[in-house]
Amino acid sequence: MSEYITGLFANSPLLTYTPPVGFDASTGWVNKPFVDEEPQYVTSAPKASVSFDFCGDQFELSGFLTPAISDNTPPCDFNVTINGVLQHQNDFYSPYNDLPLDHYHVELTFFCPHQGQQASFAGPALVETQGTVFMSQANPYLDTSQIYTLGPWTEKPVYQNYFAMTFPQYTTTDLGSTLAYRFKGVHTQVFGIVGPNCGEYVVTLDGQLQPPHNLYNPVGGDVTVIFFAQELDNDKTHTVTLTNLGKNMTIQAIQYTKLFPYTGGK
Repeated sequence: MSEYITGLFANSPLLTYTPPVGFDASTGWVNKPFVDEEPQYVTSAPKASVSFDFCGDQFELSGFLTPAISDNTPPCDFNVTINGVLQHQNDFYSPYNDLPLDHYHVELTFFCPHQGQQASFAGPALVETQGTVFMSQANPYLDTSQIYTLGPWTEKPVYQNYFAMTFPQYTTTDLGSTLAYRFKGVHTQVFGIVGPNCGEYVVTLDGQLQPPHNLYNPVGGDVTVIFFAQELDNDKTHTVTLTNLGKNMTIQAIQYTKLFPYTGGK
């Protein structure tokens, strides 16, 4: 069996916040300075939530629940629903595992009714295990020979501190500019920049239009997962396209996961 993970930081456009991320802690989510290079959002609203979708068999949440100033007030309460079903798990840090491999919609809701209470959300880690036979896996990153562009893009090598590696970085501001790549494997991730000058984009996977997303974020951030796909056919060549809808779009790195027979000893 082979296991691969997608980590969505708090500023990923694949996460949906209610109320939307803004600047008023009393009414919604606000940006928190990066902690160990990991962005976080915090809220003091009486009720606030974040939701995401994934295909897999387990996930974990990361964040903090802070009590109010009074020592007699407990930390914020929370609940988690999976496909609309309330989960009976009282520990925020416990993994949600042993799920049947399927598509899931997860909603995390915080309840902070007392003054001074605060909830902080850093993001989920989504895990998928494919198959029952042990397989080795490779997780290569694409180079310029594997990436194709249509329309005006600026391409240059950029050292990414998060990966401690140099990758080709592609930037465009033109409506309709498209970047495409092909790979053979079970999983793929695209990393890019979010910020106040960014906007909407669309993605297709093997010709199928994916849900639209928006790179806009009140505070800029890089190395953010802007697209991922799981539970793909390992032996099929897959094609992904990302099309800009008119504002700044920067793609920093593209990765995929390929499975192959395990040949090592016990």
